[in-house]
Amino acid sequence: MIQLPEYKKGVAVYGLGMSGLSVIRALRESGNKVYASDSDPKKCELAKNLGADIIDLAQFMPDVERLVLSPGVPLTHPAPHDVVKQANQAGVPIEGDIDLLADAFAKMDAQPKVIAITGTNGKSTTTALLSHVLKQGGFNVQMGGNIGCPVTDLELPVGKDPSFVYVLELSSYQIDLLNRLPIDIAILTNITPDHLDRHGSMKGYVDAKARLFGLVKKTGLCVVGVDGTWERELAETLKENNQNLVTVAFDNDENRASSVEPDFWFADQRLHRAADISVPGSLGASDLPSLTPSSISFAGTDSLRGLHNAQNVAVAAAAAQALGMQDEKISDALKTFPGLDHRMKPVAKLDHVLFINDSKATNAEAARQALSSFENIFWIAGGVPKSGGLDGLDDLFPKIQCAYLIGKASQDFYDHLVSYKVNAQICGTMDVAVRQAAADALERDTNQDCAVLLSPACASFDQFENFEIRGEAFCAEVETLRREYMRGVA
Repeated sequence: MIQLPEYKKGVAVYGLGMSGLSVIRALRESGNKVYASDSDPKKCELAKNLGADIIDLAQFMPDVERLVLSPGVPLTHPAPHDVVKQANQAGVPIEGDIDLLADAFAKMDAQPKVIAITGTNGKSTTTALLSHVLKQGGFNVQMGGNIGCPVTDLELPVGKDPSFVYVLELSSYQIDLLNRLPIDIAILTNITPDHLDRHGSMKGYVDAKARLFGLVKKTGLCVVGVDGTWERELAETLKENNQNLVTVAFDNDENRASSVEPDFWFADQRLHRAADISVPGSLGASDLPSLTPSSISFAGTDSLRGLHNAQNVAVAAAAAQALGMQDEKISDALKTFPGLDHRMKPVAKLDHVLFINDSKATNAEAARQALSSFENIFWIAGGVPKSGGLDGLDDLFPKIQCAYLIGKASQDFYDHLVSYKVNAQICGTMDVAVRQAAADALERDTNQDCAVLLSPACASFDQFENFEIRGEAFCAEVETLRREYMRGVA
């Protein structure tokens, strides 16, 4: 757990999920007075047991140092939460748990490096992949933020450890609350429409992502995937501001003709690097002064299946090289990456049917990546729909043998799919969907591989607390089927 200073005043914490409770533990262990509240009485009881004073912060804001706000609480859109209004009226600064790392750094002789990763899709895979690559390269890596554990549960380096690196996944909600954390490398994978209700518009969403790069040190590095218009515009702005910039792209005509020439691009199962990349020596890459042209082998594996993963590999490799890792070590590390739970994760194979857990696909663009990676798909989708629903996926519908729909989106998704002449069934719940999809897939010709794919294109909150629990429910049902199947075969 990180070590925080003892603040002159108490600290208010609103939103007592995993990160909120972690913040309270860290504050209390540092001797701080904590005021906390949440709409859930059970969570308030947990906070009380940790030593927090439970008060209604939405009704009264005490004289405190700051308000640490859960990223799930509306800051501006669709309207500021009452606790935000109370803090603003009282003149109390609002921030998230991520900024507390900056306070921990202030007590240290040498600040560890920080890599912050964001993007609409791919940020979790990239965070896990980069952490894996750096560990294989001998770095002491702490991974957290929007993935794994909260930042206040992370460890601090012992002494002056030049190999120590924080690799943090940050959502747009977390970046909205970020103000003080100094960043060595900021990474943007991509931007597509998402969370527009929380940011007011696409511009508001893009601006939230762009805020991350304003916290990059002058000696730091910005790594931007430039496969889309929004990303290229951001890269152009960073270039105009004279920030150290490395861009990555797929090798297509649109990008190659862009005013932002990519420094890394993917072609022929290899990641290629241009010759004229400037990497700040302070990042530990002084032994790579010229970054001569080279390429990194990347042959798709089950854990990095699909073209979209080439982008994840590209931005991760660019960051690893900026920290001094050599091409050969990066290539070796990529081959041993085990994959990310709930993201295109194979969980079982029965005869000719592969079962894939892609529960993390909470929007259509994320589901597109999975649908693009398989053939003969028996697709489980649904939940709480995002803006646009299934729009933009129609070119992939010929791959779908049948869709099995669950949750609130069932009827709307059914109507959409049948309008494109896609077979679809409303199953309602996960157990029904898995069993029906498995039965239909197993009846297919055994010479033709099939995929039962959970890739919901929806949030999980109608039936599951989060996408992880949704994915675990899928895996549990598949495991039950596997046992039944093996008994039948025996």
